[in-house]
Amino acid sequence: MPQPTDITINSAGYMIEPGSATNPGYKRLQDGHPEGRTQRLAITDFYGGQRRHLQLERDQFGDSFKVGPALGGQGVTAWTAMQEFIPPNAPTFVTPVSKSTPIPHVIIRDRLYFAVGKTLYQGPEAKSTGAWGWQVVKTFPDTITDIATYGGIGILICFGSAADIRFWNESTWTDVVLMAGERGYYCASYAGYAIWNDARPDFRPTIIRQVTGGSIETRRIDHDLIAITTADAELFIITKQAVYSYAGRVRDVMVNNPAYTVGGGAPPQIPGQEWSGDYTPFYQQGVFTEADDFRVFTGFGGKILAWIAGGIHELTKTGDRAGWRSTGLTGLRCFGGTVSAGYLIVSIESESWYNELWAYDGAGWWRIAQQPMPAAGSSGTWCNPVNIGGDGNGWNCYVFNEGFDAVLALRLTESRNFSHALLSPYPPYAWLATSMLDAGERDKTKAWRKIGAVFASPFCRGGIGSGQPVEIYLDYSTDGGHHWEFGASLNMTSNTLPHMNVTLDRTLSGVLSRFLMLRVRWYCGFEWAPGDWAPVLVGLWAEYEVMDTPARRRKWQLRIHARDQEVDRDGAVFTRTGRQLISELWQAWEQDTILPFRDVDYDDVPVQRDVRIVGITEHVAQPADSNTWGESTITLNLVEV
Repeated sequence: MPQPTDITINSAGYMIEPGSATNPGYKRLQDGHPEGRTQRLAITDFYGGQRRHLQLERDQFGDSFKVGPALGGQGVTAWTAMQEFIPPNAPTFVTPVSKSTPIPHVIIRDRLYFAVGKTLYQGPEAKSTGAWGWQVVKTFPDTITDIATYGGIGILICFGSAADIRFWNESTWTDVVLMAGERGYYCASYAGYAIWNDARPDFRPTIIRQVTGGSIETRRIDHDLIAITTADAELFIITKQAVYSYAGRVRDVMVNNPAYTVGGGAPPQIPGQEWSGDYTPFYQQGVFTEADDFRVFTGFGGKILAWIAGGIHELTKTGDRAGWRSTGLTGLRCFGGTVSAGYLIVSIESESWYNELWAYDGAGWWRIAQQPMPAAGSSGTWCNPVNIGGDGNGWNCYVFNEGFDAVLALRLTESRNFSHALLSPYPPYAWLATSMLDAGERDKTKAWRKIGAVFASPFCRGGIGSGQPVEIYLDYSTDGGHHWEFGASLNMTSNTLPHMNVTLDRTLSGVLSRFLMLRVRWYCGFEWAPGDWAPVLVGLWAEYEVMDTPARRRKWQLRIHARDQEVDRDGAVFTRTGRQLISELWQAWEQDTILPFRDVDYDDVPVQRDVRIVGITEHVAQPADSNTWGESTITLNLVEV
């Protein structure tokens, strides 16, 4: 049955006041802002490194490869040149390198020394103009278990329980027994004196022996040692149940004279030396979590960093936040680490079963190398990074290769060799990918309209005036990085300031998704050939429209009659008076009542909607007759619930 009135509100019929083009009596429109408002999101600060897979902080991104910080963390660029090779004139390792066996190493007078198996090796010289690999210092009859600097001119060498501790002198290239009968597995030099754990035939593994000059003191701890090291101006004893710190010193004191006798001429006390302080267990973990726990334990940036339970943690020793906290790098296993050129370099097996090298700058982690993890029992794992101490070819760090004589050499900073040639830390290829960008609304689909990348620097970085070409690319992905689409590219032929300040952008059409990822790629050279320069990425942005921001509700602006003897479409007279119709509308507005509503097109679209009256205005033609004759024009604002 056709609707007899123009509209019905709460089952009451109303007729719409005729309007004009400028003042219509009926208007139906959407509620809320219309779509089509383009907005922008941006990443303009890269401080804090990567591994923020879903966007949260504005200064962290998702993933990268051979990319590192630049301009104080405000930008990033291709970073870490590397080359895998056997250095010229370097002898082969008599004992193969193993990823499960740490390589003890020290720097003496800017030169690396390290031990593999029974052999002590000398690394490259700081200002070498010739061979810059390593050479054999000496091969001993027994396996070297640990080494430490001593006196600034030599090395303490431990052989466990197999042989006495020896001291090797760098100046004379000779070695002697430090003290007859003294043996140790692990050793360190602290405050100028030697310290080691007891490994004599009748040893007690929880005894620490400490040289005072002419004699030896002992200290006792509660657990077997797995390492001794120095960090943050303290000595640390690492065990499977606790970490002990020590900050003692050898001091001159008066000691009892063994030659003293009552009535004799010898004094009861004579000058001597003793250690102050004692070992303090500051971290108790109860059980040994993993076999590679504490494979890394070093001071960095004023804190202690260690590999514990599958991740690198930093230690805050005092205060409200005292304890170990994760720095963000996790993995299945750790194969060693070292501090080199202002970075902590760590080798791990990732959760994705890749052998990876990571660099930590104190704010975040940067992945600088990756290869498939060799199968169990196979060789080829990068392990045991060591700080070189500088050499004539600008390399900062060696990473050994299990089962091979080749090493992976890393260049982390710009340097010059003996002929003053610039050596740059730019790899041939690098990339950075953002987090999954969601514009703060993860559940809503966005229409991505435009993407861009900004490169900027106030000065030329790398080889100024270099003619080496560099290509940069901008890509995007809408499926979490499973597929990448080309966005824009730029090919630059030389390192000039204009080429340091460029942009890439691309207008998109029909790209709809909840998330968007952006990727920047640098091509700076050839395979395994370090590049000369690369521009600095300082910003990534995307423009978008949120597709379902409006509430998808209708609203109406109506002018209706409310008068006595109103006639409907069929010519019938309304049964209710104008005052009754008016009162019902005012009451519904006052009580914020939800009312059923049938629109003017109900006959064609028979949908009844629930509405609220959010605005009401009454116009009375003759106010003097309003009490006796109901005739008003009501302007209503209705909103769909």
